[in-house]
Amino acid sequence: TLTGALNLNVPGQTWVLHPQAVLTRNASTSPGTVLTITSTDIGVSGGIVDGGDTRALPRSGRSPDINGVTVSGVTAVTVTSSAERVTIEKMTIRNAFNNAVALTSAGSVRLRNLYVLNSGSTAIAGNSNDKNVEGTVVEGCLVDRTGYTANTSYHGGGIKLQGDQNNETSTGFRHRGMRIIGNDIRQPYFNFAEAEGANNTGNECIVFQEPNSKNGVVGHNVCVGGSIGISFSKNFGGLIVGNTVYAFSKLGLEVSNGDFCTVTGNIVDGGMGAGENRVPAVVDNHNGIAIWTGAADITVVGNTVRNLRARSDSYGIRVQLNTGNDGHVTVADNVVSVRQDATGIYVN
Repeated sequence: TLTGALNLNVPGQTWVLHPQAVLTRNASTSPGTVLTITSTDIGVSGGIVDGGDTRALPRSGRSPDINGVTVSGVTAVTVTSSAERVTIEKMTIRNAFNNAVALTSAGSVRLRNLYVLNSGSTAIAGNSNDKNVEGTVVEGCLVDRTGYTANTSYHGGGIKLQGDQNNETSTGFRHRGMRIIGNDIRQPYFNFAEAEGANNTGNECIVFQEPNSKNGVVGHNVCVGGSIGISFSKNFGGLIVGNTVYAFSKLGLEVSNGDFCTVTGNIVDGGMGAGENRVPAVVDNHNGIAIWTGAADITVVGNTVRNLRARSDSYGIRVQLNTGNDGHVTVADNVVSVRQDATGIYVN
């Protein structure tokens, strides 16, 4: 066990850790990061990075109701904007009161086969605000129990890749080839009382929100629980394929403000999960797949939507665009099975 902060700042170094080797913070120091990567062509494999903060641990069973607690604490792993071509794989990352893994404008990062659990905010959070970023891949990771110590207005989620939301009018594509592939995301924070009040935001399993980005892929992931399974927006030529989403409280899969995106081969199941993956009874507006304002030339084909737990205003596939939108939305060859009090396919 190494107690303290570790900074990898020498280009080209590779660290292979014993599976039981533990990096953890000194409990007496101020909140910070356990492992920081600040240089190029660095690889880290194996071991355990422990944020050392069990406040992120939920009660057994359903998600706890932790109210009024502000996220302020340790981030387990940070990859900074000066780092490029970084690979982190086969590592367990746990007990971070803030984000478990934070990518800050770091390009060509590969996160593979990680086990990320008990994060206070988002498990894997990528934010790119000040430079072009290409080729970040999050693949084969298991994410379990996230967002348990965030405040009541915004909860952390599973995997989030987000660009500069203030730079949507730029003429160039700032992010290319970002992929979220083959991950298993379970139990983002859920608070039924907040969901009733339409305040249960931020606890999505996957968020891909990259303004001015191109060819993003969210594929072959399994998402269990949370408010939204997959939220995909602001991408040109994106692909959402082969995902399985179930036990969500509000929405299975959504696309907004994207052009020439394809949604195909996904299974969206609103039914209950098993064991501690269960979520409470659904609120209103339980939608399977939604195509929202700003989306154009979208293809929704070959998907399955089933087991929506409808109360009112619930739709298997919902298409809702601005009047005068010049694009097209194609909905074809989908299997939609909903209860009598819900609508199968709705276009407005």
